[in-house]
Amino acid sequence: MKVLKRRCYGITNLAHLYQRVCLDLSGYARFGVRPI
Repeated sequence: MKVLKRRCYGITNLAHLYQRVCLDLSGYARFGVRPI
């Protein structure tokens, strides 16, 4: 959570914050990309 908070610093719109968290947690699986 600390890393997520740091990466989302300055985002004031809660919808954008939610999108950022979703991408960080399941973005690779959602787009079919294998993580490095």
